[in-house]
Amino acid sequence: MKGYFTLVLAAGLGLAALPSAAQDCTVYQHRDYQGAHWGLGAGERLAGLRDPGINQTCSHSDCQIHWKADWNDQISSFRVRSGCTVTLSEHIDGSRIPPRGYGAHFRSNKSYRYVGSRWNDKASLVECACRN
Repeated sequence: MKGYFTLVLAAGLGLAALPSAAQDCTVYQHRDYQGAHWGLGAGERLAGLRDPGINQTCSHSDCQIHWKADWNDQISSFRVRSGCTVTLSEHIDGSRIPPRGYGAHFRSNKSYRYVGSRWNDKASLVECACRN
């Protein structure tokens, strides 16, 4: 029984560590890819607001919005798959669908172990865009 439990636990941990195909961009709560994380596929947005309860359709079919108020001003690092770009926006206009970022923007097509003191815990909207 102990061997079975160890095997199941190891298999479960191994699966949890594998990136999902839908996770083209992953944001992390803490630096060095630590803490809570959220994976985004191409065209997805993570909005640091409560769901406004309005029509959430986007102008293109592959856009999805995740309304998560607890992610507002929480991002310290992110990973980006080759061919993708993450855009962090300091502020968000949640009255528009899809929500639009305004104010300062930070855009990158490479991963960051730490976004720096200027961006640490400042993003209200994250957008993931990929070439394909």
